[in-house]
Amino acid sequence: MTNAQKFQYVTFWHWFFYWKKSKPGYKRVISRWLCIDIIISIFVAYFIGVSFEDIAKYTLLPLCSVFIGVAVSATSIGHSIVTSKEIRELAKHNRGGLEDYVYSYYIAILFLLISICYWGLIALEMIPSNVIIIQTSCLFISVKELFLIPGLILISLSIRLSWTTLISVAIFIFASQHIKEHID
Repeated sequence: MTNAQKFQYVTFWHWFFYWKKSKPGYKRVISRWLCIDIIISIFVAYFIGVSFEDIAKYTLLPLCSVFIGVAVSATSIGHSIVTSKEIRELAKHNRGGLEDYVYSYYIAILFLLISICYWGLIALEMIPSNVIIIQTSCLFISVKELFLIPGLILISLSIRLSWTTLISVAIFIFASQHIKEHID
């Protein structure tokens, strides 16, 4: 049996939920850092005096810009994997193989896309912000709070995952150079 016959394609969703070679993709999102994302989001939601609609309007352009940057980065790293023997050599020593390298970019793209759609719906005012859901003497929850905190968590997650993507590009550059020096 040749190597071409042994090849088994691994889909993003299989890698995200069931990957056994290294940690599955969802564990890159649900980690100890998620607590920090939640704390930052609650702080911004309750202590920064910016309106719900303003946050939506002011976050869409930066989110779209980062989305384009990460998408271009994912494309270039895919090209590098195909053309660079150093990166393929590096992947041989990674438990997760090439799938970990490629699909980790897809997580950042996925969460950026979810954030853009989420805040786009809010910016289009498809979600009313002045409806009160729960009101008691000590608790007041409106639609704004119900949608604001998850939206801010999505932004924080998107920033974190995009930053991780940038760090992995740096690691590729340094590792590729190191391997090139030791192979030649």
